[in-house]
Amino acid sequence: MTAESEGKQATTPLTAMRLLLTTVAAGLHYTCGVTAERVAFCWGANDQGQLGNGLKTVDGLTSIALEPSAVWGGLSFTTVSVQYAGGCGLAAGGSAFCWGSPGEPTSSGGALGSGRSGPTPPVAIAGGLTFTAVSDADGQACGLTASGAAYCWGWNAFGQLGTGDNADRTQPAPVTGGLTFTAISAGGDDHTCGLTTGSVAYCWGLNRNGQLGTGDSTSRLQPAPVTGGLMFAAISAGYDYTCGLTATGSVYCWGNGSAAPSAVPGGLTFAAISTGTRSACGVTTSGAAYCWASNSTAITAVPGGFSFAAISTASEHTCALTTGGAAYCWGSNSLGQLGDGTQNPSSVPVKVFGQP
Repeated sequence: MTAESEGKQATTPLTAMRLLLTTVAAGLHYTCGVTAERVAFCWGANDQGQLGNGLKTVDGLTSIALEPSAVWGGLSFTTVSVQYAGGCGLAAGGSAFCWGSPGEPTSSGGALGSGRSGPTPPVAIAGGLTFTAVSDADGQACGLTASGAAYCWGWNAFGQLGTGDNADRTQPAPVTGGLTFTAISAGGDDHTCGLTTGSVAYCWGLNRNGQLGTGDSTSRLQPAPVTGGLMFAAISAGYDYTCGLTATGSVYCWGNGSAAPSAVPGGLTFAAISTGTRSACGVTTSGAAYCWASNSTAITAVPGGFSFAAISTASEHTCALTTGGAAYCWGSNSLGQLGDGTQNPSSVPVKVFGQP
């Protein structure tokens, strides 16, 4: 079975689907999600082809979608990851597809991992690997295989691919060190972090703001353990910082000038976290959403009394899924990234268009 045929979806008409999402991912001025029928939708800015519909601009003007628009290609996805100006998704069988701009324009083709330069509609990642997780960032992307091996591709000027050198890669290359990972997260400021099977956090790449959590500002070409001896259940790499979630629900963050993990105060117990450019957000075990600035200890509750199961934050907006699968977004909306059919900003969660 080819990667393309493996990713083909059933021919269910999109208009017959209820737009309930199983995953949501907020990027820079756009958002993507996957429905229960495994169809990927995106909305918001499309100047770099980040909506995955094969379009970029119309008559020189930025193309935007104010409502969810299906990703081109008839592919069946289980999850998506977006950040700067492109996205990657996993097909049902583990094949990875990426679209949009590779971020930093390099001769190697950047984070698309297909050997092609962007922007493009979804294309299969070269190399024939199958993944259980994928994480897309600003110029690089990474994936995990079923055996826990980590592979990264794209721009590598600061060692963010973890290959032990600074060479760009047009297709997935193994992360050095022989570690077995359960989670991986590519950050926006040229760094990547992962969790091993022993729940230990390792990071690699640029470290000028302490985003590797190694207690110093020395960049690393291969994985280095985060200092402090903490054990994590989840990890999320933001722009120039990183946050980790412990098994007991405590959140620790590092970077943005702090080279070692420090606890997020407030006494809350979190079940999920997400880091963006300027802020991080989390969902507590009771479903309440809270957000905090990457360089601040002040935590703010998201209003509305919603019960969320997942959350994703970006540069100027955040989206979350309720326990029933309905998507809500809030924040800036100048390019339609909230998906409510308008370009009006909102300080409270608004329902994405098409939700029941």
